[in-house]
Amino acid sequence: MILTADFYISPIPAVKDQSMKKLMKALVLTDKKKMEIKEVPLPDYAENEVLINVKACGICGSDIHGYDGSTGRRQPPVIMGHEASGMIVEAGSK
Repeated sequence: MILTADFYISPIPAVKDQSMKKLMKALVLTDKKKMEIKEVPLPDYAENEVLINVKACGICGSDIHGYDGSTGRRQPPVIMGHEASGMIVEAGSK
Protein backbone atom coordinates (compact mmCIF):
# COMPACT_ATOMS: atom_id res chain seq x y z
CA MET A 1 0.00 0.00 0.00
CA ILE A 2 1.26 3.50 -0.82
CA LEU A 3 0.13 6.57 1.11
CA THR A 4 0.44 9.91 -0.60
CA ALA A 5 0.12 13.30 1.00
CA ASP A 6 1.96 16.55 1.38
CA PHE A 7 3.20 16.43 4.95
CA TYR A 8 5.09 19.72 4.86
CA ILE A 9 3.26 22.62 6.49
CA SER A 10 4.15 26.21 5.68
CA PRO A 11 6.51 27.51 8.33
CA ILE A 12 5.33 29.70 11.16
CA PRO A 13 6.54 33.28 10.54
CA ALA A 14 10.02 33.90 11.93
CA VAL A 15 10.02 34.83 15.60
CA LYS A 16 12.76 35.51 18.12
CA ASP A 17 11.35 32.90 20.52
CA GLN A 18 13.04 29.63 19.44
CA SER A 19 10.27 27.59 21.09
CA MET A 20 8.11 28.55 18.08
CA LYS A 21 9.43 26.03 15.55
CA LYS A 22 8.19 25.16 12.09
CA LEU A 23 5.61 22.37 12.17
CA MET A 24 4.81 19.34 10.04
CA LYS A 25 2.19 16.62 10.13
CA ALA A 26 3.34 13.13 11.07
CA LEU A 27 1.78 9.72 11.60
CA VAL A 28 2.55 8.95 15.24
CA LEU A 29 2.22 5.54 16.88
CA THR A 30 0.68 6.64 20.20
CA ASP A 31 -0.02 3.20 21.66
CA LYS A 32 -0.16 -0.43 20.52
CA LYS A 33 -2.46 -0.53 17.45
CA LYS A 34 -3.24 3.20 17.73
CA MET A 35 -1.91 5.89 15.40
CA GLU A 36 -2.77 9.58 15.07
CA ILE A 37 -1.83 12.30 12.61
CA LYS A 38 -0.27 15.05 14.71
CA GLU A 39 1.50 18.35 14.16
CA VAL A 40 5.07 18.02 15.40
CA PRO A 41 8.16 20.26 15.16
CA LEU A 42 10.29 19.84 12.04
CA PRO A 43 13.38 17.82 12.91
CA ASP A 44 16.73 19.53 13.30
CA TYR A 45 19.28 18.50 10.71
CA ALA A 46 23.07 18.57 10.64
CA GLU A 47 25.32 20.49 8.24
CA ASN A 48 25.62 17.38 6.03
CA GLU A 49 21.89 16.50 6.02
CA VAL A 50 18.77 17.73 4.20
CA LEU A 51 15.12 18.31 5.09
CA ILE A 52 12.76 16.46 2.74
CA ASN A 53 9.13 17.35 2.01
CA VAL A 54 7.66 13.83 1.90
CA LYS A 55 5.40 13.25 -1.10
CA ALA A 56 4.85 9.48 -0.74
CA CYS A 57 5.53 6.91 1.96
CA GLY A 58 5.18 3.14 1.76
CA ILE A 59 4.41 0.70 4.53
CA CYS A 60 6.59 -2.37 5.00
CA GLY A 61 6.48 -5.41 7.25
CA SER A 62 8.46 -3.79 10.04
CA ASP A 63 5.87 -0.99 10.20
CA ILE A 64 3.11 -3.56 10.69
CA HIS A 65 5.06 -5.32 13.46
CA GLY A 66 5.72 -1.96 15.10
CA TYR A 67 2.02 -1.11 14.92
CA ASP A 68 0.86 -4.37 16.49
CA GLY A 69 3.61 -4.40 19.12
CA SER A 70 4.99 -7.81 18.11
CA THR A 71 8.54 -6.43 18.25
CA GLY A 72 10.06 -4.11 20.82
CA ARG A 73 11.72 -1.92 18.19
CA ARG A 74 9.08 0.82 18.15
CA GLN A 75 8.12 2.26 21.51
CA PRO A 76 5.27 4.81 21.48
CA PRO A 77 5.23 7.66 20.91
CA VAL A 78 7.19 7.32 17.67
CA ILE A 79 6.76 8.75 14.18
CA MET A 80 6.02 5.94 11.74
CA GLY A 81 7.26 5.46 8.19
CA HIS A 82 10.73 5.08 6.73
CA GLU A 83 10.08 4.17 3.08
CA ALA A 84 9.66 7.72 1.81
CA SER A 85 10.39 9.87 -1.19
CA GLY A 86 10.00 13.58 -1.68
CA MET A 87 11.73 16.84 -2.49
CA ILE A 88 14.60 18.55 -0.66
CA VAL A 89 13.31 21.83 0.83
CA GLU A 90 16.28 22.86 2.99
CA ALA A 91 19.91 21.78 3.18
CA GLY A 92 22.70 21.98 5.73
CA SER A 93 25.76 24.07 4.94
CA LYS A 94 27.69 21.10 3.52
